[in-house]
Amino acid sequence: MTAKPIPVPPVTFVRLEELPRGESVTALVYGGSKTGKTWFLGTAGPRTLYIDTGDGIETLRSPLFKSNVQANPIVVRIDEKIGPRGVPELADAYYAVTDAIDYALAHFAADFDTICVDEMTALRRFAMYRGMEYNQKMKRSTTLKKLQDEEMFMPAGQDFGTEMSLIEQFCVGYTQIAKSKGKNFLLAAHQRLIGEKPKDKDGNVIFGEEKIVKEIRPAVTGYQFPDTISALFDNVWRAERAGGGEGTVYRLRCLGDEMIVAGTRHAGVLPTVVRRPNFLTMLKHIRSGEPIKDVEPRKPAQISTPQPQEETANVPTVRA
Repeated sequence: MTAKPIPVPPVTFVRLEELPRGESVTALVYGGSKTGKTWFLGTAGPRTLYIDTGDGIETLRSPLFKSNVQANPIVVRIDEKIGPRGVPELADAYYAVTDAIDYALAHFAADFDTICVDEMTALRRFAMYRGMEYNQKMKRSTTLKKLQDEEMFMPAGQDFGTEMSLIEQFCVGYTQIAKSKGKNFLLAAHQRLIGEKPKDKDGNVIFGEEKIVKEIRPAVTGYQFPDTISALFDNVWRAERAGGGEGTVYRLRCLGDEMIVAGTRHAGVLPTVVRRPNFLTMLKHIRSGEPIKDVEPRKPAQISTPQPQEETANVPTVRA
């Protein structure tokens, strides 16, 4: 019997060192409020498609940003249509985000190198509204009807599940699409603090005491789900700020520890912490393979970072 010939697979065989570096960089950039996430996305430069789902665009329009970064990206503003008492009129914002990206890639992809979505919190809300609409249509949940009738937002477990599915679909889809199109993809998100009640030496919970922070991770619905989302990105970077007033320094943590979730596929190029991060500068190092020196000389902060705002410290105090 003659063996069937092995078909030629639809793949390319190359040596590792022949592959170009950083053709498409994907990153989930997360952190607390006012830690410089939007500013960092803005440093992707003028060849950027910037999807604004919140109020981040105001940062990019500020005189400080314009004078220091001098970027003029392609901007799309997307909001959910909200009626009286906060009730959504149409659950169409989630697909407006996906349609905007798809249309831009189909009609003027040559005009941008990076896709930025700012940010996950609003995208999750869009996905929740869309999920409520779908679940009511499929008779899985009556949350939307209750919201319309009683004007009270009380999502059911099925609604959270649908939201999670849509967010995973978005992240899986657009990290892969970006790579296939040779585009960078940056998604901003807020952070979640995972804590537990303190215990005495006998293991009994001490009531009345604040929780002890055990982990800091991207804010995504579900306890284990953030690990699934984080794994879809080449990089998970945490935006931080140190100091205050004119001495505030904004930084990006590229490598985490036992408490902070952060990581990169570009180990040896990106240091643990990049002070005053600039995406185009980081991209240049990723593509050349030249390590970023950790870090620039310590000196008073120059006006090259977002204006500090009054709020409590971003990094929580952790008790042993």
